[in-house]
Amino acid sequence: MERGGSGSVRFLAGCWFLAALTCSSFGQMISVPSGLKGPQANTREELDAFGVIYEAKNSPAGIAAVETFLRAYPQSGFVEYACMAAMRSYEELGNSDGAQEMAKRTLRSNPENVDALLTMARLLIAPGQDSAQTLKQAKSFAESGMAHLKTMSIPASANGKQWSQTKKSYLARGTFVLGLVAFREHDTSEAIRKLQAAIEMDPQGEYCYRLAIMTAETGDLQAAMNLAVKARDLGPANVSDLATLEIKALEKQLHSKP
Repeated sequence: MERGGSGSVRFLAGCWFLAALTCSSFGQMISVPSGLKGPQANTREELDAFGVIYEAKNSPAGIAAVETFLRAYPQSGFVEYACMAAMRSYEELGNSDGAQEMAKRTLRSNPENVDALLTMARLLIAPGQDSAQTLKQAKSFAESGMAHLKTMSIPASANGKQWSQTKKSYLARGTFVLGLVAFREHDTSEAIRKLQAAIEMDPQGEYCYRLAIMTAETGDLQAAMNLAVKARDLGPANVSDLATLEIKALEKQLHSKP
């Protein structure tokens, strides 16, 4: 392949940056502070190595490509985006330790990276992590991510509709975490308000399922049933399975009521 000059490398780098913003495999990645341009590759080889990450056929291959890239180009402007891709891949594999490590590496490159901040918040609120310190950290990451998001304007490489939906999605993620923190702190009414707000911004099966659990605790079984059915229909599969079990439990409670 004929190697282009620095201008062609910058152009292709811009194409890969746009892919990083919109690639469905790794989500829509918000990470560039308002007004800044995307990263630029110094060589065609660096750009090609970064491109391998987004051409990976599955999560393990993507992680391997990221590790190869980070070893070869530790000072690259694309390090932040490479770490984000690995973070997403680890999440898809259910490897929370790997995802958390990559979120931390992303934040070392850019402390204002919204995706990494919200990912850290979500990982810290995992079941079984109920210490006051952990809840405080999760809340701090969520609030920081949401605050940075609200100050950002649309990147030059994104369209208005995509940007609006992406912002809503990330705000919903942060609001969801804050709701879970409130629930763990035994403030059920505040937790319910937060989850209702998250669902209004971005209806997700997990949000509906969690809200169904909280609503059932208040005694409003029919409202909980409606939310569980919505969660089952929205999915994904693991959420649908949990929602189905909750529906069965709620049916028994409803039938036993006088």
